[in-house]
Amino acid sequence: MQVPGIVSRLLALVYEAVLVAALLMVAGFVFQPLHGLLPAQVARALQSLFLLLVLALYFGWCWLRSGQTLALKTWRMRLVAPDGRPVDLRAAVLRFVLGLLLYLPLLATGVWWFYQRQQALPYVLLMLVLWFVHWGWALVDGERQLLLDRLAGTRLIKTS
Repeated sequence: MQVPGIVSRLLALVYEAVLVAALLMVAGFVFQPLHGLLPAQVARALQSLFLLLVLALYFGWCWLRSGQTLALKTWRMRLVAPDGRPVDLRAAVLRFVLGLLLYLPLLATGVWWFYQRQQALPYVLLMLVLWFVHWGWALVDGERQLLLDRLAGTRLIKTS
């Protein structure tokens, strides 16, 4: 089984981010009518949970069904278990949770830095170190897997 390179993975990540942003915008639009019916704080909390559920369903469905999101399909990659079989529910949930723990703080810190550069700078540096540890792991890993996949018990492979 061949492993995709770092550049291919990064390009797939960018494409995935665009697709997920579109998905979340549509899901947010679907949820919007409830904002007028509920107190503002309750509506925001429920919308956040709803968007998280949409993300979990999107990734879970794709990973468990075929091992491929649209971005992975486009870039000819597949998520599998270490032995090459399809991922199971436990691995998909673990990968999703670890992905949230990795990417959401990075995204939030990037937005914070956009608005308040001086205050956010130390956190941006910390997030960049975390990012480089995650992606740099593939350079030292024997199977060139990212830290996220190593911890979740999954691997990304090339498809033909």
